[in-house]
Amino acid sequence: TFVGNANYAFTSNGESGQVRVAANTNLVGQPIPSGAVSLIAVCSQYQAVYQLLPRDQNDIFISSTFPLNQPLQPL
Repeated sequence: TFVGNANYAFTSNGESGQVRVAANTNLVGQPIPSGAVSLIAVCSQYQAVYQLLPRDQNDIFISSTFPLNQPLQPL
C-alpha cells in the first residue's frame, strides 16, 4: 500500500523517475497497482531526480481500463 511522504520508482519508455506520494493525499493506504498505469501528475524535480506528484486517487488509471467516447453498438 502507498505510504505518505514516500517515493516510488517508475520507468516509462526507457526513462526513469519517482512518483512522490504526499501524506495529505487520499492515496495513502491504497494498494499500489501491480501493472501498467496511466498517470496524471504535477511534474517536479528534487535535486537531480524527476518526480511525478499525483494529487489523489483520480490521477491513477489502470491501463486495462479505457474510456468510451460512444456507447457500444451490437454487431
